[in-house]
Amino acid sequence: MTNILFNLVSIIVLLGVIIGIHELGHFLAARKFKVHVIRFKIGFGKTLLSRFDKKGTEFAIGLLPLGGYVQMLGEDNPLQGDESDQNLSSKEISYPQASLGARAIITAAGPIANFVLAIAAYFLIFMIGVKDIVPIVGGINEESLAQQAGIEVGDKILAIDNNQVSSLKDLNTLLALRIGETGTILVDYQKPGSDITFSESVGIENWLESELDRSVISYFGINPFIPPIVSSVQAGSPAEKSGLLKGDEIISVGDNAIRTWYELVEEISSIPDKDTLLTIKETNLFLVFLCPLAQCRMNSE
Repeated sequence: MTNILFNLVSIIVLLGVIIGIHELGHFLAARKFKVHVIRFKIGFGKTLLSRFDKKGTEFAIGLLPLGGYVQMLGEDNPLQGDESDQNLSSKEISYPQASLGARAIITAAGPIANFVLAIAAYFLIFMIGVKDIVPIVGGINEESLAQQAGIEVGDKILAIDNNQVSSLKDLNTLLALRIGETGTILVDYQKPGSDITFSESVGIENWLESELDRSVISYFGINPFIPPIVSSVQAGSPAEKSGLLKGDEIISVGDNAIRTWYELVEEISSIPDKDTLLTIKETNLFLVFLCPLAQCRMNSE
């Protein structure tokens, strides 16, 4: 429910920004050509906030940010400019008094402003980047195609059928393209810390034709890499009493090294309910906690 409300509010805010930029384009163009703006309003319905500037323009915000408008003198009534000249400064004119070119620019300024916003957003995303999950293997399903290809935990998937894979999204898309086919899937991958690329082909027959309810990546046999980092600790739990904190990275359980969340879950599942040593990586320090693992309820990030 919280996610739905958050998404709804986000959509409303986004629409408000888009509409605001659009109307701002009209407004700035009108001011550029000395056309008097009576009102600049974002939103419909009851006016929540209203202010006037020294030129007599009202700036208002409506209850529902799903629209907006810029009202210029004489825009709807060409005679309005002549009747209200006494309300204008000596440098302002009504909309009909502006030249044809000026009116065309004022009209086009809104869409142009949105276009500029889109370009700016694109470059911002390009500069900052968008988070995506790197196609590093966190677990391998038994007797799967991935296991047949020799893929192991920690390997990085580079390509499927000679098509580059940069993220889990790419991997999912390329594997999904082979649904229902018979033949082979060529997978390229690298081992951790190695520059050597391994290329292996695995046979498929009517692949996933009757398994459309399953995850394509999971059916291929790959579980995404999830670091063994604590995202939450239950109040009053043995984990909390042992000193575990949100953000702690568990690097070993007892004498067994831990690389992924799947390995952590496997170790916890195989150890009886007794005190067990957890080694936690904290910056450059390695801390050891004593914790009854079977009762340590933690969620992965």
